[in-house]
Amino acid sequence: MLPFSKSESNRVLMLHHLSEKKITYSGLSTCEDVIVLQKILEKKPRKVDVKESGTAMRFLLAYFCITNKNRIITGSARLCNRPVGKLAEALRRLGFRINFVRNENYPPVEVVPVSQQFIKQKTYVDASESSQYISALLLIAPLLPEGMEIELSHEKVSQPYYRLTLDMLKQAGIIYSEFNSFIKVTHQKFKPCEIKIGGDWSAAACWYSMAAIADKAEIKLKGLKADSGQGDKVIAQWLKKFGVETEYMNDGVLIRKRERVSAEPMQIDFTDHPDLAQTMLVTAAANNIRLHCTGIRNLRIKETDRIEAIRTELIKLNARLDVFNENECMLFPDFRLLDNRFKTYNDHRMVLALAPVAVKEKIVIEEPLVVRKSYPEFWNHIQQVIPFG
Repeated sequence: MLPFSKSESNRVLMLHHLSEKKITYSGLSTCEDVIVLQKILEKKPRKVDVKESGTAMRFLLAYFCITNKNRIITGSARLCNRPVGKLAEALRRLGFRINFVRNENYPPVEVVPVSQQFIKQKTYVDASESSQYISALLLIAPLLPEGMEIELSHEKVSQPYYRLTLDMLKQAGIIYSEFNSFIKVTHQKFKPCEIKIGGDWSAAACWYSMAAIADKAEIKLKGLKADSGQGDKVIAQWLKKFGVETEYMNDGVLIRKRERVSAEPMQIDFTDHPDLAQTMLVTAAANNIRLHCTGIRNLRIKETDRIEAIRTELIKLNARLDVFNENECMLFPDFRLLDNRFKTYNDHRMVLALAPVAVKEKIVIEEPLVVRKSYPEFWNHIQQVIPFG
């Protein structure tokens, strides 16, 4: 059984508390990111420590604005180097008061209560860094005195994730409208409902990668939904070219690898699916497939600089990653294990991307427990397929 979706869980927790618990849920993820957000929403401490969770930082910044609470939000050293200024500016345009405690645009941030008479309806947000800025605004939109009209400016990244937020708002009875780059949500109440959280397609991507790297494979992934709104479901489509077929079943999916992989070069735009970039690069390297990547700009402001981290580790697979500009790179693989010890850079996605190499070679992954951020059961699950000592 795959873990429940981290993305859905974080959004459901926000809706649960914003609706004063009228919205209930089943199937909450037990990963560290979700546990951190859940504890903060329940206890509402004066000083909020979100640890490594960028999602919690962004969602809670909007939450404490709409609940009009004086809070200081901080996190780990790495999180305090991840920008949040564009979301803060969007909230300030609505009339909320936000102060940066140390460095402008970066956590820690302070939310200061304001009178509701100063809250406006219209704002705009630069959507080129993170779709979570949009999701944070959308989650509180129905509770503003006159609702909210958001203009999305610049290139939009990870669009499936703010669309997931809209889908979950719809389940909660929220009506919205869209026109070009505008989303409008009127002032309205959440309707009582139960939201059932599905399996995590981001976690599933690692198992798809294993199947793609293996000569033959048959893996049942329980809990995944065919109609899921999670963006990383695209992994099933992408890895068809690697010989991985997906059969959708009532309780999940069955994936099979039966045929050899074509060595033809591929091109993938990761603008909407940046979290899959590391996994696809390692999968392509292990299959000796040249991969041209675009849409990678915001990978440098994730849990680590993911472009530099994966470039360094790919060298150990005898694969060269040439970065042409801030948004484009090219993989040149000639698979051969030059070093079997891989670093994870305190990034759970590095674990999920590199572990499938064990299908072909014996490897060592340093700091393996960072994967608990999104997939706490990972090592128990993988040992059922690849025993290790």
